[in-house]
Amino acid sequence: MEVLTQAIKLQPTEWSSYHLLGRVYSEIKDYQKALGAYEKGLQLNPSLKTLQEKIKEIKGKLN
Repeated sequence: MEVLTQAIKLQPTEWSSYHLLGRVYSEIKDYQKALGAYEKGLQLNPSLKTLQEKIKEIKGKLN
């Protein structure tokens, strides 16, 4: 997780780092942070269906 955080600091506009960070948070069941990471990635790449699906999946787990 620290490596991804560093990657985001170096390239804050790289959506894939947020996608991977969301996956890590999801794996440890920190769904709130996963959602935030996925949403940030989607802001950077709004047409990416994968992130849209992940956000929907995480919102389902939060409800």
